[in-house]
Amino acid sequence: MKDKARHDYLRAMVRAYLECAIWSGLDWDGMESEDDNPEPLDASYSIDDVSCAAYVRAVRDCDDFLGQLRITLLSEYCSASQFGHDFCLTRNGHGAGFWDRGLGRIGDALTERCRPYGSTDLYASDDGKLYWD
Repeated sequence: MKDKARHDYLRAMVRAYLECAIWSGLDWDGMESEDDNPEPLDASYSIDDVSCAAYVRAVRDCDDFLGQLRITLLSEYCSASQFGHDFCLTRNGHGAGFWDRGLGRIGDALTERCRPYGSTDLYASDDGKLYWD
């Protein structure tokens, strides 16, 4: 695989991964009482609010997940953006992700590959930046 193609794929994947984490996240600190429901994280935050540490971790996780996968093969099944989105959803156990994309054995294999990563969520810190729990 060519380095530039992999770099471009990874960059798009990371962006979609972070956007999905913000979209699917909840702002627990914004609640006035314990009886309130949390607001969606994306109601107050965007990718511009991701801390440097959270960004670096997202790059590391996405790069590691890609591992030795062939980008040319992946791009036949889904875009880098879709891949990042599905990695976020699948690793966090949401009701959608690789396994329901209609990819058959490939989707199942990618879902299994997510298991070691476990679940992680973004949270808003007092500095107004988003970090991983």
